[in-house]
Order: sequence, then structure tokens, then C-alpha cells
Amino acid sequence: MFNPRHPLDWMFDAIFERDIRRTFFPGVQFDTPAGDRGWFGPGSAVWHVFGHHQVTLLALGVAAAIESTYPETEAANNDHSRVWKRDEHGKSTGRLSVRGNRVRQGHTMSFFLGCVFGPSEVAEKLCRTVSAMHHRVKGTGAGGLVYDADNPQIFRWNYATLAWAFATTHEKYHPHPLRGRDLDRFYREFTRIGEALGGRDLPATKQEVWDCLRSEFHRLKTPDHLETYSVAIVQGVENHRLRRILPDLFHWAILDLQPPVVQQLVHFERGNPLAAEARIQVLKGLCKAMAELGGPLKEIQAAQRRAKVQRGYAAAQTLLLSPE
Repeated sequence: MFNPRHPLDWMFDAIFERDIRRTFFPGVQFDTPAGDRGWFGPGSAVWHVFGHHQVTLLALGVAAAIESTYPETEAANNDHSRVWKRDEHGKSTGRLSVRGNRVRQGHTMSFFLGCVFGPSEVAEKLCRTVSAMHHRVKGTGAGGLVYDADNPQIFRWNYATLAWAFATTHEKYHPHPLRGRDLDRFYREFTRIGEALGGRDLPATKQEVWDCLRSEFHRLKTPDHLETYSVAIVQGVENHRLRRILPDLFHWAILDLQPPVVQQLVHFERGNPLAAEARIQVLKGLCKAMAELGGPLKEIQAAQRRAKVQRGYAAAQTLLLSPE
């Protein structure tokens, strides 16, 4: 009998194999040691949120967009990120490096998948590695702006952008989103990753995260390389009208999810309300189809086996959640 999950399962896994697994997960075993639940485990809100990896990728774009408006974060990216091409002196040219952008996306995605679904030892090792990298991200940007990734205020705000992006994107596009106290459970659980990276006194509820973001809104600014940021998501298909339909939809959704102050800074126009709602419904339908037909990544399946989860994907996506 024809299995409708197979074609999408094969396609999504082939893309993930090419862009992430082959480079960023060599030697990492998600199915051992047997019985290791990792940092979160089955039934956790974090597993539920990150279980839909296409929504997770969209959320990473949402986080990157708001972070680009934060002066210290943009200065650090200009000096240290692989996203930008460099001149002979190592300075950013303001031009996007396609390869560097893919490497950064791969590192980020593999980090979160490893922390969320990997065994405890993998999660701990990943956080130690990233912490060591953060210790080196220090310097002075244009106009004498001093940045330091270990600065508690900068760290706390960047942490809040990630927590907010994952949760907000999940609420809008996950086929079975968490709400109310169950979503706050995600915020509480997610602090474990932030604390493992060196964070302290991190916001642990939806309101606390929003308050943290809002406290810095007055400092945000239009990104220096706004045009380059705006084309990053359609890199490689800029001149292909049909092939860029989906990237353009993702780009619109990323900006549509931003706080109003960020939308103003990046000159985002939502357009006709009916057209905007149509875009949202199309993307929601795609996300639902990808979850129901594509199935989970091999890494998530392996984590379920490791934690002795004896249930199918649909059941794994349905938590016994508390009522609001």
C-alpha cells in the first residue's frame, strides 16, 4: 500500500542531510545512551516546540531579524560573523557570503537540536563550546560602540529574542501550539539552555520575556545592511520567479512576526489585510502538511527511542497539557 509520508519524508531528510547532518552531526549519536532523557525529555514543552523543525527554522529567521536591529549585536556580527564577506583586512564588506550564511544556519540549527534532543553529554558539550566562542566576541564597532557577548545585559536581551522568536512563531504556525500556562512552561524549561551558556536571572515567562525586549526598544536602529538582510533568505533563487515563491513567503512571515517597532525600522509593509491573511493561512497549511506527511527528523526519532518513547509521531506531538 502506498505510504503518503514517504516522499516528503525522503525530501526533507535529504535536504537536512545535505545542509546540516553531514557537516554538523558527524559522530553524534542521538539514540544512545539508552534511557538518557536528555535535558528535557518526552512530554516537555521544549520537545513539543522544537519537534516541528520547519517552524524552528522560521523562528531562527525571526530571531535574526530582531537581533539585527540591536546595536551591539549587529556590531558583533559585522566583526565576527561568517555571514559577511571580508576584505583583505578582515573587515566586513556588507555583502552576504552565501556559504558563510549556510554555515551559520547549520551551526545554529544543530546547536538547538543537540541541546533539545541530544543526550545530556551532547547538550553539555555543545553549550561549553558555544560559551567558549562567546568569550571571544568582544570589540569596538563603528562610532566607538563597545560590545561584549558576556555582558549580562546584552546576553539577557539576545536570550529573550530567541525565546520570544521560538515561542511566538510556534504559537502562530505550529499545527498544535501551546497556549497560556503551557507556553509559559516552555519559557521556564528553555532557560536551562540560557543558563548553561552563562546567563543569569533570565526571563522565564511570556510576560517577562516581552518586558525584557521592550526595555531596549528605544535603543534599536535600522540595520546597516538592511538591503542585504532582506535578500538573504532568497539567496540563490533571486532571479527565479517560481523558485522564490516559498522563500518570499517565509521572508514576509519573518517580518510579519516582528514587534511593531522593528517593522518600522526595517520598513515592513504588511499590505492588504486579506492578502496578508491568505499568506498566513497558506504557510499554516504548509506547516501542517510538513508535520503530518513529512514526519520528524531522524534525530528526533532516535531521541524518542533513546528515551524509550514507544509511540508514533502523531502521539508524540500531543502533550498531556494542563488547562489554561
